[in-house]
Amino acid sequence: MNKVVYLLIFVSFFSFAQDLDQLPLVTLEGKEIMADEFTRVYNKNLDVLKQQDQEESLEDYLQLFIHFHLKLVAARDLGIHEEEAFQKEFEKYYKQLADNYIANGDVTDEMIEETYQRLLTEVRVSHLLITVPPNAADSIWEAALDKTHHLKKRLTENEATFEELAIQFSQDPSVKENKGDMGWFKAFKMVHPFEDASYQLEVGEISEPVKTQFGYHLVKKTGERESVGKLKAAHIMLRSDNAEKKEENKAQIFKIYEQLKAGDSFEDLAKHFSDDKNTAENGGELAPFEVGEINSKIFEDKAFALQDLGDYTEPFSTQFGWHIVKKLGSIPVESFDEMKEGLRRKIKTSNRAKLLNERIKENIISYYDVEIDQEAVDFFVALIDQRIYKANWKMDNSEVDLSQQILKIEEEVFTYQ
Repeated sequence: MNKVVYLLIFVSFFSFAQDLDQLPLVTLEGKEIMADEFTRVYNKNLDVLKQQDQEESLEDYLQLFIHFHLKLVAARDLGIHEEEAFQKEFEKYYKQLADNYIANGDVTDEMIEETYQRLLTEVRVSHLLITVPPNAADSIWEAALDKTHHLKKRLTENEATFEELAIQFSQDPSVKENKGDMGWFKAFKMVHPFEDASYQLEVGEISEPVKTQFGYHLVKKTGERESVGKLKAAHIMLRSDNAEKKEENKAQIFKIYEQLKAGDSFEDLAKHFSDDKNTAENGGELAPFEVGEINSKIFEDKAFALQDLGDYTEPFSTQFGWHIVKKLGSIPVESFDEMKEGLRRKIKTSNRAKLLNERIKENIISYYDVEIDQEAVDFFVALIDQRIYKANWKMDNSEVDLSQQILKIEEEVFTYQ
């Protein structure tokens, strides 16, 4: 029997017994390569090998495996691993592997699951915002927090309603129109801290101050409902460029409404009367949309309130004109398995990435003995300036002892240097 085939039978037999997996398969310059390494690599690529004749593939694969390790020995003898170009390439590959390992762990999977559940549920909130300018001093943030706490106290003591305080104190420019009502939304439609607070509240509950890059918010949850996914709808719109035109169109849209109630075709009326030329030719049909995708809260509220296929709204006005909307159907949220990888990519590129990194850091720290010198951290925070964002920051103080410890992980010490 061919020696290689005999050896493979030998390896295959012992691969069933974990205590024998560590038998040496090949010895190269005194280094033993164990049997379990070959079986692990072979099984990892088994789908490719199944496309070939099994016995020949095993023999060929073993030869490839041995030649690969011979090349590694030769490369080390030539000192390739010490060359600068190799070191740079290795470091780049190492970081990619580390990123994939960390970002595809349990912490990321938990956030993907959390995000998916939020895509299945829509929430509605009102908010009150005390703004803080970009790059503001700590004292300005503290003053905004104090003011937000004071307003929360007034709400707790029933001195005023949320809407009254929003109208009076909120610095969100939209408050004049919406009185603090942010409408319906789901995951990814708001910055993450705001979204997080909204989903964690009970309906009717008011949050503690929520910090975002815009300032401090008080959030009141006013509703929660199951997401219908994307809504398929059609509309008839009469565009209003001024107050006089809007009044004329009001009479016209109600005439169209009476024709609908009399049994006339919505599609025919849209083709004949709608000023939205992008949809009129198609019977008024819009591209499917989710909550938060239409630039009109009124339009969304009316459209998503329709219950059954074929239902249509009474005429209503928005900043664009007069509308009648008809429900054509809906596209449900995709399954978790269908969305999982897309969500993973989106989380890593959205404002969730910072939170994800924090959770991953906390998870990793829980596995190791970590010592962080907070005085050293504070020392560097005070020294670092805007140059850090351009990767050209240098420590100007040359008298600092750079051998001091800033971080220790297990037995590995990281110094100021």
